[in-house]
Amino acid sequence: TRELALQVTKHLKAIADGTGIGVVAIVGGLAEVKQKRLIGLCPEVIVATPGRLWELLPKYDYLKEASDGENGTLSFLVIDEADKMCERGKFDELGK
Repeated sequence: TRELALQVTKHLKAIADGTGIGVVAIVGGLAEVKQKRLIGLCPEVIVATPGRLWELLPKYDYLKEASDGENGTLSFLVIDEADKMCERGKFDELGK
């Protein structure tokens, strides 16, 4: 999952090169401090693995504010294996 998210991020960065559109990956296995710094860049696109996203979401106001409808700066959020999140018994956080 992490490897796929990083690969998607790499391709999106290549596409966005020169446009000023920020793309970052939020995945497990990387230091939370580094990911906090990446989130602080206020990217327009975040590619995330579900576990790390749920872990960081309550900790960083940018993630909450950025996804706040018309007021937010986040245009796209890519969640790797989102189909798995919809399976019964997986990621109960979705109901919150």
